[in-house]
Amino acid sequence: MKKRMTAIRCEVADIINGTFDNDDGPRVISPYGVEMRRIALLAFVVGHYSSEGFSSITLDDGTGTIRSKGWGTDAQALNSVMPGSFVLVIGKIREYEGERYITPEIVRSVNNPNLMTVHKLERLRTLLKRSGVTGIESPGGEPESAELENASLVVSTTSDNSDSSTASTTEIPSSASLRDQILQFIRAKKKPVSNDEILSYFVERGFQKTEVNSRVLDLVYDGSIIEEPIGVYRC
Repeated sequence: MKKRMTAIRCEVADIINGTFDNDDGPRVISPYGVEMRRIALLAFVVGHYSSEGFSSITLDDGTGTIRSKGWGTDAQALNSVMPGSFVLVIGKIREYEGERYITPEIVRSVNNPNLMTVHKLERLRTLLKRSGVTGIESPGGEPESAELENASLVVSTTSDNSDSSTASTTEIPSSASLRDQILQFIRAKKKPVSNDEILSYFVERGFQKTEVNSRVLDLVYDGSIIEEPIGVYRC
């Protein structure tokens, strides 16, 4: 499987205030110097439009607004997204006739707006790592807080109880990072794995749900795993 390019966590302002060009493909250089081709954005949906073969949603994260637009099969990811929803959008940046927009790969509902805090902290971490900017306080370590401890992403999956014994006997080296442990867990299954199954395995081993969800998203962002359908992952 060809690995996807990493999705850069960003804000709308990073996209609309950056510089767009087509150097080896469409990209935006953010005001902080971060190159963005494939992005991950958390925002509220404030507008929706759909016609035959085309759909768009307008996203607002408090720093600005931008549209995600899809044609043909890409439009299907946007058809059911209604104004008022809080969503994660992963996609690529494009520009046409002066309008910058996102072509969607993944659009999924998020059930806790407090996850915006996690997203902003991870964005700062990315900014510090990729731009060399100084003077911005690093979040440091894994973002953890009492109010986020029970935050989780909406997933439309059903636990497969027939696999519970397999999950309990899967051996993952504890010395590896949580991200790598999750990746090894999915690979060891040799079949699609539900989010519920991943959470059950790692929560039993002392990890917080928020931390597990964040690392799963990291794997989706960098193309290490694919989410298809929503809440089900495979390598």
